[in-house]
Parts: sequence; structure tokens; C-alpha cells
Amino acid sequence: MAFILDDLEDTFDWKVKLPIPTKNKREVHTFTATFKRITQDRFEELARLQRDEGLTNTEICKEIMVGWSDMLDTEGNELPFSDAYVNKFLDVAGVAAYIADAFSEAYTGGLKRKNF
Repeated sequence: MAFILDDLEDTFDWKVKLPIPTKNKREVHTFTATFKRITQDRFEELARLQRDEGLTNTEICKEIMVGWSDMLDTEGNELPFSDAYVNKFLDVAGVAAYIADAFSEAYTGGLKRKNF
């Protein structure tokens, strides 16, 4: 497929896998994150801020994730993307790291990253 520079949308959807520890094993849960498309300069700046100034995965997620789907409550209803739910979700240990990794993988095709 030909690359059309002016055809890029401001956001893109990406499936995120979350291996959550439970009862002596990890259960893999998935949801689809809607990520904000950022420039290469901003991508590199986030990596530098994380490496040099301690920018957290949670802070990165709050910048890059602008929506979601396949996020359900206990009754199977779709959860709205809101500050309250995002904060609750990102407070689950490890979740922000998996989201940041998925974002990086989306851009790099899974190239190994040292930070962000």
C-alpha cells in the first residue's frame, strides 16, 4: 500500500494486551486504545523525559490515550472514556506500562525500547 502523507488521521486504534496477575497465573485481557498521533520529535521527547526526568508511564498514557473500546463494567456495559475511569484504570499496577509499550510497538513495529 502506498503511503499518503496527508491521509493520516489524528488518532488511531490499537489493541492492547494486559496480562493481569490473578490466582497464581496471569490472565490476558484486551481492550482497544485510541491513541493520539504524535510527531517523531514528541515521541523522542517523551522518551527523553522518561529517561532523564522521571516522566511516568501513567503521565505518558494520559497524554497519548484519548479513547477506548472493549472496556466493560461487571455487567458487560461499555465504560465511557472519562477522567475518573482512566485514573482508576491506570491505577492498576502494570497497566500504564503495557499501554505505553503498545503505543511504542504501534510506531516501531516492536523494536526493542529502553525507555518509553
